[in-house]
Amino acid sequence: MSTWAEAVPGVVTEGVVVKVSGEGLLIQLWGQMKGWAPKSQLSVEKIDFPEKLFFLGQAVKCRVMEKEEARDRLTLSLVLDS
Repeated sequence: MSTWAEAVPGVVTEGVVVKVSGEGLLIQLWGQMKGWAPKSQLSVEKIDFPEKLFFLGQAVKCRVMEKEEARDRLTLSLVLDS
């Protein structure tokens, strides 16, 4: 996925973790697309410290949850099953 047109909620894609924080992950998708995976969407189980489970450069599969093209905002989830 490399364009806003392809960023349809529900679509599963792959990306690379470029930032890890206590609040979630910033994930680089193809091209210039980046998305945010909030801590609540990293697992079906509660994760207290994402920085202990994820690392920079880690490849992840993620699902598009929401997109706000006007605000250049893409929300992702690592929970692939609805």
